[in-house]
Amino acid sequence: MTPFLLITAIIAYIISLALALVFAMMAPKLNIHFFKIFATIHFSFFILTITTIFIYINIKVANFLMIFTFCSGLILSGYALRKNIELKFLKYYFGAFLISLGLFFYAPSQLFYLISGSLGKYVSAQEFQLKENYYLVEQQSMLQLTATHRKYKIIQKFGIYNRTISRDLDFTDKLKQANLVLFNSDTIVIAGKAITDEIIVIGVNPGMNSNEITQKRK
Repeated sequence: MTPFLLITAIIAYIISLALALVFAMMAPKLNIHFFKIFATIHFSFFILTITTIFIYINIKVANFLMIFTFCSGLILSGYALRKNIELKFLKYYFGAFLISLGLFFYAPSQLFYLISGSLGKYVSAQEFQLKENYYLVEQQSMLQLTATHRKYKIIQKFGIYNRTISRDLDFTDKLKQANLVLFNSDTIVIAGKAITDEIIVIGVNPGMNSNEITQKRK
């Protein structure tokens, strides 16, 4: 997934949410013809997206069409739920787009990959258990998902809540294995094996700044 496609998905989704709220508030004053026009546009995007995918015109074009299809449906969701529409299945159909809000708050990166048709390219964060509820976890931002260079952080898990112990640990490459060498109240040492088979040992002092992290390579 390219950064441009990802940024387009983010901007389009946020704007669509705002418009959905506006149209929900204005629904009692808006004529049903408004809904029919925008519903026609939405289903036109839908048909065009399906056609583009099946005849393989251009998969990149299909990605953008999927974004516009989803976001046009989201825009109508608030209006459809507040307006009395004869065809009830349309009310439920457009209202279902609001389910995406749950994924938006829980895992926004997955949502943006999903609505752009790039979910198959989404790679979940690496996670290595160090001891008990302490883990070495790959740091991910939505734009970093498109990059090859990775950084890691040490977290402590408490159910659904996590406490970050140290972050921005740079093993220079993606890891395929991580082992705890030393763990006490003021020092944590981790040996990470990169995909190149190089072993990098990083020692951290929890609570200190990232520039106080020491590294040693073997």
